[in-house]
Amino acid sequence: MHKHLRLNEYKVLFYRLLLAYVFYFVARILFYLYNAELLRVDSVSDFLSLCYYGLAFDTTAILYVNLLFILLSIVPFYKNTDAGYQKILFYLYFTTNLVAYATNFIDFIYYKYTFARTTIVALEVIKHETNKKVLFFSFMVDYWHVAALFILFSALWVFLYKRIKIQVSRPTKSSITLGFLQLDS
Repeated sequence: MHKHLRLNEYKVLFYRLLLAYVFYFVARILFYLYNAELLRVDSVSDFLSLCYYGLAFDTTAILYVNLLFILLSIVPFYKNTDAGYQKILFYLYFTTNLVAYATNFIDFIYYKYTFARTTIVALEVIKHETNKKVLFFSFMVDYWHVAALFILFSALWVFLYKRIKIQVSRPTKSSITLGFLQLDS
């Protein structure tokens, strides 16, 4: 019975979510480096304290962004380990996570002007802009280093994600798959 537990799938899911925490932490460090003159952080312990409290916000964001990914990763289908299914999960994971991650990188620059982090309200304001393409390309040219950092850390994230794979397991025809357990009859 022990060999039929889906522990590998849960370990891989945990690893993938842990990657999100690691990269959000990297974004927090970069945010501080870009905005150190605007933030009152007097010591390393102050910074670590802010990071600790930021975990609550990161957890909320990571859970919201990855809710569908988590659900599809734990749904009790034997096809969860199938290469095609894993490819769908890969694209879902990075489509949602990299969009959310990009807002952190945009904040590196725009925090100086708004003194607030990007929210849905800010995105609503941008929605009504008539020159979105000009603004986007202007941002990419003026702050190319932020775009380069985003691409670099995104590529590293993808690389680390792909390093750990779910072991393919095929149940026998007479087995029943439950959420965490596979039973043979």
